[in-house]
Amino acid sequence: MNIQELEQKYADLGEEIKKLKAKPVSNKRWKAEKGHRYYTVNVEGKVVSTYEYDNTSDQWRYLLGSYFKTQAEAELYRDRQLATQSVLDALREAEGDWVADWDNKEQRKYRTYISEGDLYFDWNTVGMYTPKDWHSSKEAWTQVIKSHADDVWLMITGERR
Repeated sequence: MNIQELEQKYADLGEEIKKLKAKPVSNKRWKAEKGHRYYTVNVEGKVVSTYEYDNTSDQWRYLLGSYFKTQAEAELYRDRQLATQSVLDALREAEGDWVADWDNKEQRKYRTYISEGDLYFDWNTVGMYTPKDWHSSKEAWTQVIKSHADDVWLMITGERR
């Protein structure tokens, strides 16, 4: 590569950067254009690619949140769903006879959270910050955090540790 080719390459790159900076940022969820590829998690838990045709299947995948630009995003979504269910199953198992009584304001219902990079649990008012099925007994959360720490982390943050 000579100096002129290199200068042209940098000039082209500069134009691309300008275009990207000029493009408005959107908080809207990504959706493939008609005829373009997207990724989804099928009923067997496999990440597969398919194409957008705005048919009923495409619409349902989008509405249910199983609709991604990349394979990695779809895999993370699937893994988070599996981790969440694993944690909730372990909580129900660890609870023994304990049952959340949502009419009993005196019963402490614990939930987990992250602070300074560590997992903790604490009680709070009913359903205040997290879904009700994420609440459990102190003993159950103690056990589940020990046995399923990575899954709890993924469930809360959506990120792998």
